[in-house]
Amino acid sequence: MTQKTREKVKQNDEAMVLLSTAIGTLYLSQRNLDATKNLIRETQATLDTIDNVTNVHGRFYELSSEYHKLMGNHADYYRDALRFLGCVDISEIPAAEQADRAFSIGLAAILGKEIYNFGELLAHPILEVLKTVEDRKWLVDLMIAFNSGDMPAFESLKLYWQVGIYLFVPEAF
Repeated sequence: MTQKTREKVKQNDEAMVLLSTAIGTLYLSQRNLDATKNLIRETQATLDTIDNVTNVHGRFYELSSEYHKLMGNHADYYRDALRFLGCVDISEIPAAEQADRAFSIGLAAILGKEIYNFGELLAHPILEVLKTVEDRKWLVDLMIAFNSGDMPAFESLKLYWQVGIYLFVPEAF
């Protein structure tokens, strides 16, 4: 059926990306990581030919970010999760899911190699929901301290980030 469906939509790049993303989501749910990785790579090439940001971009970046999250690729997760957020209206994401996404993206920002500036994430409204979660709002303060180079604030949050990252990394990544 998949090949038959591909034949039907092959003339429309957005439809191809949407179909591939749906297949990739199935692969990821089955933990078929090699197939997911290959499909993401192939689909990225097609996505790059689409001129404007469309609804399928969001779905693709959601799949890609979830793959990188599962693989523990913090920097790649951070990049694609921010791209996903740029393609969706966050008011359509339930508050609990927003808090989980914000926390995961924040951890990825802190843990990701070669991520030195959190300005885009700090400016994103998704962090507002994280500020309301008592046991996770320290992460926003930590990113602000880190991003501004405020070492006294960074040190004052040490207990939170030492314990908090240890406690939450397995659930977030």
